[in-house]
Amino acid sequence: MQALDEIYGTKRGSKAMKPELKLTALAMDGDPQRPEKEPLEIKCFYESDKQDESAEFFTNIDLKARRLELNEKDEEYRAAMVKAFAAMP
Repeated sequence: MQALDEIYGTKRGSKAMKPELKLTALAMDGDPQRPEKEPLEIKCFYESDKQDESAEFFTNIDLKARRLELNEKDEEYRAAMVKAFAAMP
């Protein structure tokens, strides 16, 4: 969280992630029921009652390469994304 907060310049001071976060996700490529077979490209949505706290981002998972990538959809979602993932400082 500290690295994401720094990279995105949100200055929330967050150092830890929430233990759980519920997202809506849509597989864009790959089979989410068989992640060990091929890489997955997933579009994630964090939904909030407040529009400025909603976020969209992409997650790429490649278990064979032991790689997880988190990619923003748009810079305007940065603050909402960090706020959604962060445990309160």
